[in-house]
Amino acid sequence: MAVLPKHKAQLNAARKMATSHAEALASYEAPRGLQSLLPTADARAAFEKAGFPTPVNEAWTFTNLAPLAKTNFTLPHKGQVSGAVIGEAKLVRDAVTLVFINGQLSYDLSEMTSLPVGVTIAPLSQAASMLTDSQVAKLKGKTTDGLAAANTAFLTDGYVLRVDEGQNITTPVELVFLSTGGKQAINLKTFITVGKGSTLELSEVYHSTSEEAYWHNSVTYIDVAQNGQLHFTRKQDEGTEAFHTAEVHTTLQRDASFYGFVANLGSKIARTMFETNVAGHNASANLAGFSLTGKGQHHNTSTHTLHGVEHTNTNQIFRNVVAEGGHSVFMGKYHVLAEAQHTDAAMLNQNLLLAPSAKADSKPELEIYADDVKCSHGATTGKLDETALFYLQARGIDKSTAMAMLTEGFIDDLLNALPNSQARERLHDAIHRWLGRSMSTSMKG
Repeated sequence: MAVLPKHKAQLNAARKMATSHAEALASYEAPRGLQSLLPTADARAAFEKAGFPTPVNEAWTFTNLAPLAKTNFTLPHKGQVSGAVIGEAKLVRDAVTLVFINGQLSYDLSEMTSLPVGVTIAPLSQAASMLTDSQVAKLKGKTTDGLAAANTAFLTDGYVLRVDEGQNITTPVELVFLSTGGKQAINLKTFITVGKGSTLELSEVYHSTSEEAYWHNSVTYIDVAQNGQLHFTRKQDEGTEAFHTAEVHTTLQRDASFYGFVANLGSKIARTMFETNVAGHNASANLAGFSLTGKGQHHNTSTHTLHGVEHTNTNQIFRNVVAEGGHSVFMGKYHVLAEAQHTDAAMLNQNLLLAPSAKADSKPELEIYADDVKCSHGATTGKLDETALFYLQARGIDKSTAMAMLTEGFIDDLLNALPNSQARERLHDAIHRWLGRSMSTSMKG
């Protein structure tokens, strides 16, 4: 198929900006413990060839990264934050906590004394020996994806987490990634393994002490072995000028369970991609989350789920609240192979628009080659219920408060599915604060 002149021009511009970005970071050196493993030169070449994604790419139809691509980023530098900032950012107070500042582990601010037996966690730059052969292959692997190539070419660090077989881990583990701003490009790569018959509750928080532009670009690989179970919560609350791009690749073996939850509140542009391979019989993947998108913000949650064997199930529900001048995107796809009979998969996206200028795009898809399956998808976009608003106001509740109450109710049952009460409480507080900030501009009329 011939490339249209307009599309070719966009691709050339995207490549040119990638080259400019690579030149600005030319002094980059790979972390010492990874220099023999990282194909940085090849990855840089792949990044420059692919360029930044553009809306020409179907997966990026509704998301334009031009503001990110045009920003002149620098390599990460050391930063300092207080313990109070960590406390403010955390989701789970009682968790084993690793704190990364501008992509570098802070031992002083981390709390690992209660790390359970059977769990090993370390910065990627110090944990090459922990990687399995398949993980090393992923670290070294070639890619045609521009952001993934940039992640490898300019990798800051990341972490490796492993749960041994037969471990019921009751102590939560949390990773806090803090940025101090300064137009830094922070690239993180993570490898998570939950052993056979083991369970883990894991959360990640992305937060900032600055409203300056910077870029968090992360790639995560999750492997859940037979009969393993992982609860994974991801909160993105970056600065209002930040850029956040993330890929979460999950593989589930026989009887494995994955519960993924994402909360997007911050960033100028944020995109989180969940790519899930339900590879084992009776495996299940449940994905849920919400975004709160305010003026000048763009939040994109995308999913791609592959069902390749019989008797698997997945469920997805994502809700977006969009205030005046905000734009949310949901793109989800179930890919069911011919041999994946008896697949049970449901997908639902619901969008709540709080102002006439609020915008939501939704594109759920099914690609099914098996004939004995139960698969569904749906999407709705609407405003607050006028009857419910009238009912609350008739009881003396002012309009702004009534709107906030109904909006919180739109999300609350999603939070109830989270296993950790502290995480539920902190996210509820974040929703309440966001509504308070947005009320004066987004909830008029």
